[in-house]
Amino acid sequence: MALTLTACAKSTAGLEGWPALPEPVAWTPPSGVCHAAFTSLLRRDGFGEIECTKTHQAELIHLGQFTGDAVSAEKVPEPGSPAFQAAWSDCDAKTTAYLGGPWKERKLRLGIAVPTAYGWDSGARWYACEVTTVKQLNGFPQHAAFSLKGAFGTQPSLLFGCMQVAEEGAWEQKNCDQPHNAEFAGLVPWDTSYEELNKEIERENDSVHRRCVEVVGGFVGASVPTGTYVWVPDKTAWNAGDKTLRCFLWLGDGKSVSRSMRGVGRAGWPLR
Repeated sequence: MALTLTACAKSTAGLEGWPALPEPVAWTPPSGVCHAAFTSLLRRDGFGEIECTKTHQAELIHLGQFTGDAVSAEKVPEPGSPAFQAAWSDCDAKTTAYLGGPWKERKLRLGIAVPTAYGWDSGARWYACEVTTVKQLNGFPQHAAFSLKGAFGTQPSLLFGCMQVAEEGAWEQKNCDQPHNAEFAGLVPWDTSYEELNKEIERENDSVHRRCVEVVGGFVGASVPTGTYVWVPDKTAWNAGDKTLRCFLWLGDGKSVSRSMRGVGRAGWPLR
């Protein structure tokens, strides 16, 4: 009995009548598919693949592999780590290619999902580029019933477009042929810490506003006097890699237009 127990304690592999136990197999999620909801830790039993033409929340547009020191790490790379930032940079480019245009110009959010601790221990070294649609200037994931593949110019619901913005920041989405005082004009990359950015925004005549005024000028087709409204990613997204501001022209509380200001030039600009 003692000899039998000792043998079993060491290994069951190769003993006659005792088949070797299989090594744990790490699950790999499929790419280019839609599923029920975004979660930062993906697992097989909660993935819930859904046809993209049916109601879903997230689309896994690309599956990448961690490299370098991350491969031999004991734990999954955390947000803010060099390995996680490298994954976000890859997903940033892959999402733009998948969408067919700069994803940050649309009502989308990019998230990185990684294996669970068990999956990592079993050998999984992938990261998933996950994209969700969102409500205008609101980071909560929305549901969609279409794929994002090639959707940059084919899905009007993804456009930032026009809106009515009050001075205290309250906003309401508008069609551009309805009265409104704000419109998305473009993007500004901003490579500072989140804390430094917010300090700069609080300054009088801050450089964030001045950069956005330049973006508005390019959108309008002329250098014009304008207010600006800036959307900033939350701190988690910023530290992960989304260091890009979304700039809107803003006409103020006392002025509105009922058309897009794209390309109207100085003659069509309502402020003097």
